[in-house]
Amino acid sequence: MQPRKPRIVVVTPNFPILEEPYRGRPVYETVRSLASMASVKVLCPVAKYPAPAWLHPRSYRYYPAPQSDFSLPGVEVHYFEYPVFPYLSRPLNGTLCRRKLMPLLKNEQPQLVLAYWLYPVGYAAVAAAEELGHKAKRFRTVATCRFFIPPQKRTPVRISVCRTAVK
Repeated sequence: MQPRKPRIVVVTPNFPILEEPYRGRPVYETVRSLASMASVKVLCPVAKYPAPAWLHPRSYRYYPAPQSDFSLPGVEVHYFEYPVFPYLSRPLNGTLCRRKLMPLLKNEQPQLVLAYWLYPVGYAAVAAAEELGHKAKRFRTVATCRFFIPPQKRTPVRISVCRTAVK
């Protein structure tokens, strides 16, 4: 009898979508390789902005989550949206993402949650995994929050959120 493969859920906002098939390509290739050793599912949170286009971010192209008929070869992926409002919801985005992520993680019952990205997705993944009773191992980097946040964008709230996420 073959041993059961471990169940891994990868949580990342950077994963290919129809409009940007190159987006998150390194993560996609990593997941495809992991799939040979484990049962892997990707949960890809997508921030959902209000309808008026002038409220969409200018810093990157905004696309809604792909429909359920979009798939990638060799990978099981589920895209889901969580609500955001520019600037106002930023301190809450981790919590808003966790609320949408929690039932999906509960349904998957993973043995390992691998999160790419620090905030809000990494924060949401750690919080949801801990809520499910998993001990979260957070890997610190040599860099501190001052390296994650450009000097012109540092505020006490951003630094606090960053420090909480890397604890």
